[in-house]
Amino acid sequence: MDKVAYYEWHGNALMLIALFVFGITIPLVVPYFLTNLVRFEMEVADATKFSEYLRKQEK
Repeated sequence: MDKVAYYEWHGNALMLIALFVFGITIPLVVPYFLTNLVRFEMEVADATKFSEYLRKQEK
């Protein structure tokens, strides 16, 4: 079994942009982004087939 990990961001895009636009709060952007980043891990029988499946879904 191959282990596959992928990331999704579950934060508020407007909040991220607002923090980035104001120069003083730029140091808050990175912790806000990383705090709302979620890592998913799963085991699949064949990572190559799973990768091909995901590529087909993007088209």
